[in-house]
Amino acid sequence: MAGAAAPPPRSLAAPDSASHEGAARQPPPPAPRFGIRAKLWAAFLAIAGATALVSVLAWATFSNTAGTLDRITGERIPTLVELSRLAQRSNALIAGAASVVFAGSEAELAAESARVAQAEEAFITTHRRLRDAMGATPAVREVAEVSGRISASLALLRSAMQHRWDLAARQARQLEQLDVLHQEYRMLVGEPAADADARWTFLTEINRLLVLLGGVRDAATTAEVEDLRRKVAATLDAVDRLRDRQTGAAVAPGAAEALASFLQRLRRLAEGEGNLLDLRARERLAREVAAARLVDLQAHSAALDSAIGVLSRAAQRRIAADRDAATAALGQSKITLALVAGAAMLAALLIAWLYVGRSVVRRLTKLDHSMRAIAAGDLDHPIPVGGRDEVTAMGYALTTFRDAMARVAHLARHDGLTGLGNTLAFEDAVAQRLGTTQGGAVLYLNLDGFKDINDTFGHSTGDRVLVAVAERLRRRARPGDVVTRLGGDDFALVVPAMDEAHEDLLVGYVEQLSQGLGQPVDVEGLTIEVKGTFGISFHPRDGRRPQDLLQRAEMAMHDAKRRGAGGGVSVYAPRMSEQQQERKAIRGELRRAIENRQFSLVYQPKIDIASGRCVGMEALVRWDHPQRGRIRPDQFIPVAERSGLIAPLGEWVMREACRQNRAWLDAGLPPLKVAVNVSAVQFLCQDVVEMVARALRESGLPARHLEVEITESVIMTDAAKVMRMLDGLRDLGVSLAIDDFGTGYSSLSYLKRLRVHCLKIDQSFVREMLRNDEDVRITRAILNIARDFGLEVVAEGIETADHAAFFKAEGCHLGQGYFWGKPMEPADFHGYVSRDLAAAVS
Repeated sequence: MAGAAAPPPRSLAAPDSASHEGAARQPPPPAPRFGIRAKLWAAFLAIAGATALVSVLAWATFSNTAGTLDRITGERIPTLVELSRLAQRSNALIAGAASVVFAGSEAELAAESARVAQAEEAFITTHRRLRDAMGATPAVREVAEVSGRISASLALLRSAMQHRWDLAARQARQLEQLDVLHQEYRMLVGEPAADADARWTFLTEINRLLVLLGGVRDAATTAEVEDLRRKVAATLDAVDRLRDRQTGAAVAPGAAEALASFLQRLRRLAEGEGNLLDLRARERLAREVAAARLVDLQAHSAALDSAIGVLSRAAQRRIAADRDAATAALGQSKITLALVAGAAMLAALLIAWLYVGRSVVRRLTKLDHSMRAIAAGDLDHPIPVGGRDEVTAMGYALTTFRDAMARVAHLARHDGLTGLGNTLAFEDAVAQRLGTTQGGAVLYLNLDGFKDINDTFGHSTGDRVLVAVAERLRRRARPGDVVTRLGGDDFALVVPAMDEAHEDLLVGYVEQLSQGLGQPVDVEGLTIEVKGTFGISFHPRDGRRPQDLLQRAEMAMHDAKRRGAGGGVSVYAPRMSEQQQERKAIRGELRRAIENRQFSLVYQPKIDIASGRCVGMEALVRWDHPQRGRIRPDQFIPVAERSGLIAPLGEWVMREACRQNRAWLDAGLPPLKVAVNVSAVQFLCQDVVEMVARALRESGLPARHLEVEITESVIMTDAAKVMRMLDGLRDLGVSLAIDDFGTGYSSLSYLKRLRVHCLKIDQSFVREMLRNDEDVRITRAILNIARDFGLEVVAEGIETADHAAFFKAEGCHLGQGYFWGKPMEPADFHGYVSRDLAAAVS
């Protein structure tokens, strides 16, 4: 680093300005006299001449072969293709004929007949093309004869199937009439009469006749139809005999004419012209004729396949003969062509080597070595740029690329804002500086309150502060130390040759850095004070990997911040890892603790300093862990804020505090105002106004008995949103207080706009005020500001009578601290207020 470390290698730094200027002043590559293009053209013309010679020879030697191939491709192969296509059309024709036989309906028969007609037309067309190609040979004539027989059989097949479906349609209509007669039969049957036996015998014969005629549906053969015919005739004779013996009592009164009509229609179905049995027999005959034609078609198809096979074998023999002749001619051509082409290629290669290889390939090889070296990371490798041709231009282009790569490598390892090294540079420094020495240290620096600087003055001002901090670290770092920026307001220093044995020296070194940082930074007329907190880890005691050293130095820095050592320093100790694991465990158990209601509230009294009476209380949350016992808020509140669980936890605290205060009011205690702290995170992630209103509504607590405490940091998050929420809380009637006033970037303009009711002086000013005049002045200033704005003031952390006397003398009315009482459980606080009330009455 500048003023702090030796210059980094070229692979890790940007090319210096001199090198850029030198690259810019490099003359352009000279114009080639007889460059690569001209040489390549000469070689190309030589190869083209050789190729032309070989082509002429090939044209002469392949002329006979071309004629043979023309015959094969123009005559033989199309003939073979047509034969194959004819076989396919034949198969399609026979398959269509089978579909006609097995058609399930007249519509399906029509569709299949149309497809068969199309297949027959395609077959005839293909046969015609084959006849034109092969001539009227005996085999072709045989194919024509067989195809004629197939066409005749197809015509008979379609005619038989069409006749069969016509008969089936007529049969269906007569079966419908039979179904109608069945219905009429049921209507003609009357009640039993005196001669019931004779009557039922007659009706039974009629029913039998109906059943026999209905059996036509199931008759699958001609024999079955003839058997039904005999049975129907016998049954008709029996019906005639019984009808002659029947009297009018055989049917219901008035139905004689209906019965006569019924028997006449039934006889027509059984014996009339085109009766049901004749139609069924003729239908079966049509099926048999169609099946016989299908057998004929299959026989014709076999004959056609045989004829086509004869033609195919003859065509294949002719193709084989032509192929053998072409192969012999090609063999001779190959030998001649190989000899001539080899000689021409040798001549072309010799010319190419003379004009290109000796003058270009060697320099291209050097360029290749340079490119490989640059790709491997050697950005100092020389690049050949001599000559006056295109290779020279390539060398100049590669030089430009190398310089750009060096710049990219620099940017990849350096921070764009400050110019310091980044995380990659830090890891390299640990490996190079600490791994090769007798140990060393890593310093982790985080600026105190930098977020408030960004939020108050803007990010551009914050960036200038970071640049100033980086420059101060560069100037004050020792030679050989490496200063890097990790991101945000986090910096890291790699300090070689300072291990744990030199801890005192290292702490003194950190104090020098802190003094340099502590000087105010002037940015556009603004004077901003900057402080930083350092954490230290040692190599190899605390780890050897860069990540481990950085993580443990960061732990030490956070430890210093937790101890309130702003601008301080802390050295890593193993307990810090244990504490970090403890925080992780707390985060994992926090959600379950909220669900299982492991939290409780304690209450610290707020006292009127003049009278000593309790006028309110602050609700403080505690975690009663089933295994760890009671966990302090400073251990789990930050974890809850970072994880987002502060929202459900804060809402529970608000509901419970309102519920408890309402219970005390109902129990007869004097009206007291309960103060509840609301985190800045809650203002960002939930509707605080609705949450407070819901808690008041559920508990029934009047809004005047609730005070919401916020910190100054709330205002710095999203001022417009916070202002809207605070206005909503005031509209509810809730009191507002600023907690820990004076510890952040307090703004009087914000204080004017917020219109809060109370300021709480942070206990950090109260604790040391009797020994520190500066804290006294700050406290008096806060009291004067509160009086000027008409605000109440609560002094936190009052632990002695001297503290109480000071604030009483300064006109501060309210106080809170161990001097009057520690945070108490609800029952204890109830007793405390009751005793205070009894003492006041007495």
